[in-house]
Amino acid sequence: MTAPRPLVSVRNLQVTLGGRPVLVGVDADLARGKVTALIGLNGSGKTTFLRALVREYPSRGDIRFHCGHDHSQPTPQHIGYVPQRLALDARLPLTVKDFLALALSPRPLFLGIPRAVLERIGAMLKRVGMSDHIHTPVHGL
Repeated sequence: MTAPRPLVSVRNLQVTLGGRPVLVGVDADLARGKVTALIGLNGSGKTTFLRALVREYPSRGDIRFHCGHDHSQPTPQHIGYVPQRLALDARLPLTVKDFLALALSPRPLFLGIPRAVLERIGAMLKRVGMSDHIHTPVHGL
């Protein structure tokens, strides 16, 4: 019996930040439909690994997504993560709707949120049972 194809395959991942190697030769398979825990000491590269997966950090090696989406230009609807800390000023009057619109629309908020983006935000919040928080300030969550 063969193992099912993983959702994500990582081979020989290498990340260098500030001229210093942070990850060298990392191989991993992330299973489809499973929860995967990334465990390690502080400073061992867990966050760097995740940021390399979502293309926030430049990397070398091979990262392959086996989900049918084109990840050459990843977007929030394809892959995302929740950082441990979100550096937002609590005085910034940013609602959940505004916060999601920043990620889903290339337009600045002051130009308004396109209807398609608003519909998408509504569907996303409904999916996770958070529809009643669309106008909640982000710092209040």
